[in-house]
Amino acid sequence: MNAMRLAFCTLLVVAVAGCDLQEEGDARMGDQNFKTAIALIELHKVRTGSYPATLDDLRFAGAWDQISLASVEYVRLESGYELNLTRGWIGTPSLTYPNAFWQGLGIRKSNMQGVPGRAELPSGGRTVAASTCRPCPPSAAVGGDS
Repeated sequence: MNAMRLAFCTLLVVAVAGCDLQEEGDARMGDQNFKTAIALIELHKVRTGSYPATLDDLRFAGAWDQISLASVEYVRLESGYELNLTRGWIGTPSLTYPNAFWQGLGIRKSNMQGVPGRAELPSGGRTVAASTCRPCPPSAAVGGDS
């Protein structure tokens, strides 16, 4: 009986906090996926002198990196690349990064906010400033430390 009561209370808390948890989870996972993809793409350029033709050209990516790479769309451009975030944790967040974030990167187009020269807002989703993401309390943590 106590186990049923505990399970019910847990489900109730998750249901009530679900929207905030999902939004926070989408922002945090989306941010991690986006930055991991950037790091792997930029490392490829450092090693080879050019950006990869496709994400399949990236070498030495770890098993967890594949999650991040499956969460973005990549297109090599004449002078850099386009990188769009397609998935966070459950949905797709719209994240905002400051101008300093983009400095030194080859990203020329993205569905994320803050890319120099990009004025329009992406359609759908809610804009969440990546710098405002706070650590989840231990009870709400998803997947442990990153």
